[in-house]
Order: sequence, then C-alpha cells, then structure tokens
Amino acid sequence: MKDFNKDLLEGPYVLLYPDGTEVVTIPGTQRPFSLDEYKEEIGKPYARINLFIFLKEDFEGAENAGSDSEIVVTIKSGGDELSMADTLPLEEPGNESTPI
Repeated sequence: MKDFNKDLLEGPYVLLYPDGTEVVTIPGTQRPFSLDEYKEEIGKPYARINLFIFLKEDFEGAENAGSDSEIVVTIKSGGDELSMADTLPLEEPGNESTPI
C-alpha cells in the first residue's frame, strides 16, 4: 500500500462498506467478499464503487468504545462548492521543459 500512497500509516487495515461495516462477505449473503461479485450484486461500474480503508486499530477502538460510538463515513458530493477546493488545475507545460 505504501507504494501507492506514501502518506498511509503503518499497520493492518480493514476495508469498510460506506455504512461503516467491515467487508467480510457480500452483503445479504454468506459468500466471501470478492470485488467482481460485489460489483455484480450492486449493479455499479467499478468507478462507482466506494469502499474505505481504515486502520484496524482505530476500527476496533471505535467498536469497543461502547454503543454510543459509531463510525461515520462522510462522502463529498460532486455538487458541493467546496468539493474542488483541494484540486489544482492541470497546466500543460507547452513548449517548456519540465524538471524531472
């Protein structure tokens, strides 16, 4: 995972569905999770599937904190004015050379 995102902390991770439950089986079945089967089950293209990576230690801490605790997953919507706040426009260099 560090090869993909160098900002990730060390440690085991869990995969979560958007409702905050751990990915173990295909929802509503006893079949072990596989991305292909999940895609077919929910009828969405891969680009529209949302799963979340969570540190296992934090996930278990939230589970053990009691019934008043819950995991809240927030998804930015595309219509929000601030959704592009952390996005910079791509400026092509044209005829300029770019440093490596």
